[in-house]
Amino acid sequence: MFNLFLQLAKIIWLFAMNGKQMEKSIKKNRVDEVIKYIISVTAPFQLMIYRITALYLHALLTDQKGKAQKIKKDMEAYGYGNAIASWPE
Repeated sequence: MFNLFLQLAKIIWLFAMNGKQMEKSIKKNRVDEVIKYIISVTAPFQLMIYRITALYLHALLTDQKGKAQKIKKDMEAYGYGNAIASWPE
């Protein structure tokens, strides 16, 4: 079920980066809504990777490149390089 949420987040992220039909503010609001929802439903420890992924995507989409790089670097240092290999840059 949570893989579905992550797939939705990726689709919305790709649409936000490539879509030209919607105003920038509308795209940002929709992406923020999805990411906030994912963060809110991933509080249990066993779902931590989903929460961290959402935080990473949020940092990317809000132009917090330094924060995004730190999250990714930390995850690689903790041994999760394979788990985050598909994360967008």
